[in-house]
Amino acid sequence: MSSELTRVILGSLILKPSLLKATDLLTHNLFLDVRDKTAFEIIDRIYEDGQPEEIDRAILIERLGSGDGSQAFVYSLTDGLYHLSTETFIERVLELKRKNLSRRLASQLKKELATESKTGILDLTEIRAEFDELDRLLFTAKKEDIISLAAVEPKIIDWLWQGRVPKAMLTLLCGDPGVGKSICSIGLAARLSQGLPLPDSQNLTQTCSSLFILGEDPVAQAVRPRADANGADCSKIFIFQEPGFHLTDIAKIRPIVERNKDIGLIVIDPLTAFFPPKTKYFEDPSVRAALLPLAGFAEESGVAVKLIAHFRKAEAEAAIHRVAGSVGLAGIARSILAIMRDEDDPERRLLMSLKSNYSKRPAGLAFTIGQDLKVVFEAAPVEVNTEDVLSSSEKRQAVNEHKFNVHWLLDFLKDGPKTFQEIEKESPGISRRTLFRLADKLEQNGKLERVPGTEGRFKIWRLSA
Repeated sequence: MSSELTRVILGSLILKPSLLKATDLLTHNLFLDVRDKTAFEIIDRIYEDGQPEEIDRAILIERLGSGDGSQAFVYSLTDGLYHLSTETFIERVLELKRKNLSRRLASQLKKELATESKTGILDLTEIRAEFDELDRLLFTAKKEDIISLAAVEPKIIDWLWQGRVPKAMLTLLCGDPGVGKSICSIGLAARLSQGLPLPDSQNLTQTCSSLFILGEDPVAQAVRPRADANGADCSKIFIFQEPGFHLTDIAKIRPIVERNKDIGLIVIDPLTAFFPPKTKYFEDPSVRAALLPLAGFAEESGVAVKLIAHFRKAEAEAAIHRVAGSVGLAGIARSILAIMRDEDDPERRLLMSLKSNYSKRPAGLAFTIGQDLKVVFEAAPVEVNTEDVLSSSEKRQAVNEHKFNVHWLLDFLKDGPKTFQEIEKESPGISRRTLFRLADKLEQNGKLERVPGTEGRFKIWRLSA
């Protein structure tokens, strides 16, 4: 019976046999199941003979022999579409090697202990050698990050929603409770189900299904009405609700994605409901350990995974630090989006980008949620700085004061050049130091000029021509 690891490794080799050159640890001895071992040897020979970009499954089935379920076996290897990067593939091979070695060590130790109980003699010579090999593998695993850049194949990032939701990666959507994170996610899934343009685009999207893993919202009362209101094809929206499910239970969601191959988005709402019991939410290593299996599954399957999280109650100096929990949560997500209320219009929501690792951060968008539960986005982007909106009240106050000071100075100079003495005298409590800082910044931006007055000093300030 093939293990999940051997399936991933063999499936990856069928889709990309050039991975055979990635590591010398990969040999037929790694595969304990006879059929796995035979399949690997055939793949190895086919690649050695012609170095194809992909192994022809029909040839592989024929060489395995069609009378013993070979067709079902071969297709089961690629159903998950394991397009692994070279680095991830090497990690999987090392993991399989370590598991097999650990299993063999346990068996040998059990055998030696049984012999000792009969003879009183315990010979650990061979076992020590095996332990040394295991130590070497663990050391190798730690050193695998040291690779030549020439061995790394460049990879173009594919987007489910350009600049906002990357495929094969984790995206974090955060905001205060009740601000509209869940309904916005359902609205996105509705558009994807119909292949409709996304809010900032005129182009049709590629139709795909979405899988929601829910911990709070009742499906019949909340999810279905919202999906209907936003015009979703509900046959392309799947709901997964299993008591006791945790983020590390990848084996429970992998078959769902394999059976429904057009799933392009997984939404986990809320994230905190699915952490393993012993996860320490405010400790970086604990949070990363809980999320790494999910990040690995996203990479292997190519599915975009969106995690719904809350803001922390305490204010933070930087907007990205408003994300509740450990900094590891913000660190492992490749994109972070935030939803907040417009301070000037409580019915208006702003969708802002806090982080986008692989693109320029996109402009903010505004939307409203109607009485009919429909999410309606405005056509034009919003001219709002995310840091200004989400940072601490002290920082927001400083930003507002700066904007006021700039506006006052430019307005005051509209009537014509002024001496510094006139500006300082008429300013509404702006300090001399602040005035000079404003002038430096505005001069750099080409909005203001300071020209010599008497005795060659910078005394006359005026607007740039």
